[in-house]
Amino acid sequence: MKNKAWKVSNFTLWIILGVSLIIALLFYCGGEVPEAQRIVYDLPQPSFTDLFIGWVFVLLALAFISIIFLEIYKYAVSDEKSSVLHTVSFTGACGLLFLLFLTWIVGDGDTLNVPGYVGSYNNSFWLKVGDMWLYSISILIVIAVGLIVCFSLRNYFNGKK
Repeated sequence: MKNKAWKVSNFTLWIILGVSLIIALLFYCGGEVPEAQRIVYDLPQPSFTDLFIGWVFVLLALAFISIIFLEIYKYAVSDEKSSVLHTVSFTGACGLLFLLFLTWIVGDGDTLNVPGYVGSYNNSFWLKVGDMWLYSISILIVIAVGLIVCFSLRNYFNGKK
């Protein structure tokens, strides 16, 4: 079973990396939008920006869906001995969703004054989503660095005894 799961996950990884590489090459090497079609005429704009942003949204959606469904699946099939570990894992996933919800609430939804932009993403919802990602990433980086420092200090002082 583990071998089959490893093969499927490895295959999926290579497919996602391949598609990401192709989209990144298109974004960086695919040329620019003609000057008459640019949002701001005097600034360069890559041709495949929408494809790049769409792929990022697909990857984020896949990540959230897999986190939620895999945690529910792990919890459903766990035996009584390991249910505490799965409950802790499920609590961590719920904590991440709660962090995203809190940072979305804190986000600023005031529309931006962007010259030449006529798209539909300069509204309160999408601006709050952008702030949510920035705040969540910042908070998670601070937590990760703090945990690394705390556990390193703990191991250092426990090793001296």
